[in-house]
Amino acid sequence: MRYRQMSRRLAELDRLDRGAQRGRKRRLGRANLIFIGCALAVLGLVYGLGRAFPSLLTGIPGPWSVGDSAREPSPTGTGPHAFLMTTPTGRPVGYDPCRPIHYVLNPSGQPDAAANLVQDAVHQVAAASGFTFADDGVTQQRPDLSGDGGGPRSPRQNAQPVLIAWADRAEFPRVRGDIEGIGGSTSLEPAGPESARYVTGQVVLNRDGLAELLNRRDGYVRARAIVMHELGHLVGLDHVNAPGELMAPNYTGLAGFGPGDREGLARLRASPCW
Repeated sequence: MRYRQMSRRLAELDRLDRGAQRGRKRRLGRANLIFIGCALAVLGLVYGLGRAFPSLLTGIPGPWSVGDSAREPSPTGTGPHAFLMTTPTGRPVGYDPCRPIHYVLNPSGQPDAAANLVQDAVHQVAAASGFTFADDGVTQQRPDLSGDGGGPRSPRQNAQPVLIAWADRAEFPRVRGDIEGIGGSTSLEPAGPESARYVTGQVVLNRDGLAELLNRRDGYVRARAIVMHELGHLVGLDHVNAPGELMAPNYTGLAGFGPGDREGLARLRASPCW
């Protein structure tokens, strides 16, 4: 009798023990699922932050503006190109690719048909070069009359925005005859020649010549190409004697940049971040 009672008690204890083990396994399975879910959420958050703020993962300052234009472009071909300025080691001098090029527009004297001309040209240059441009609005500032195309010199790294303005021959003698615009930038070398980069500049557009051009049937496309040409000078491109490039000294009918222009823009965009 005692033996049977003891056997029943042992069987009952064994059954209870097996049930407790199954309960622990079920609780452990739920804990594993919770842990895996949390881990995936953390990985998703890290990936999202890395996409939005590259500097958090790479240590390199991310662009100030978000958009495809912040990515470094790839040259779509090869062709002749030249730079207005290079360092002693041959690096083309350009703007800091990790900061936007701020610009302001003085619309005084702007032809009626050119209401969106400057913004359209800036957009085209940003798309072709990868530089980010920041529109800081309108200004009453007039062009620097020194005639070199560059903006007012500043000893500070954080120079004033690029100025884009309209002028006639009386105010700016270099825009005369068939010269429809002048563009250029001012450089600084805070740590010697190899640290040279552009910090500000200006583009001066011939309001009389471009007003006449805009009255033609295909005038808008031609005028936009001329503004793009001057913006090419602004970011660092020089003239090339090649009719298939927009940076040719004389307009050859192109609506946009040629393969050599794009390669030159990509090299300027590949400058180091400062």
